Amino acid sequence: MTNIFNLFLFLLLLWVIFMTSSNKFSLGFMVFGVLSSLIVAFSSYQLKLFDKKSEFLFLSIGFYKHFVGLYFKNFFRSFYVLFNMAAFGKSVHPTIRYINIKENYKFNHALLIATINMNCGLFAINLSNNKIVVHCVNDSYFFAFDLLKYTINLNNVNDDNLI
Repeated sequence: MTNIFNLFLFLLLLWVIFMTSSNKFSLGFMVFGVLSSLIVAFSSYQLKLFDKKSEFLFLSIGFYKHFVGLYFKNFFRSFYVLFNMAAFGKSVHPTIRYINIKENYKFNHALLIATINMNCGLFAINLSNNKIVVHCVNDSYFFAFDLLKYTINLNNVNDDNLI
């Protein structure tokens, strides 16, 4: 429970820093920041996203390096997919794929699910019995997802050994 409280304080501190840097410090913004930090912390607790393997991972530099890099890599690809579907009526062949995962990874499986969800054209639906069910817009997006590369990156997310 302390880890969830630390996450709440960390998110709230970020919120206050952003508020003060933009000179928009007000009671309404502060209440909104407290509520949004509480919702994220409570959701993380309910989803059991924090365990001994990942309790202080949000303070690690490798965590942000991985997910910010993933965000920028897929940002324009997402617009490209939307544009092709909207403008050219490109056909979509949604499929369900399964990824079998091993239990001996050094990272929490929730990080792999977040990585899948941040990739263009993929959405992780379920995790059960060491299988991740992934919805794909098209098979090409699933086959472009390099699972080995991402598991190696996620094993190195804790680069500064905070945990």
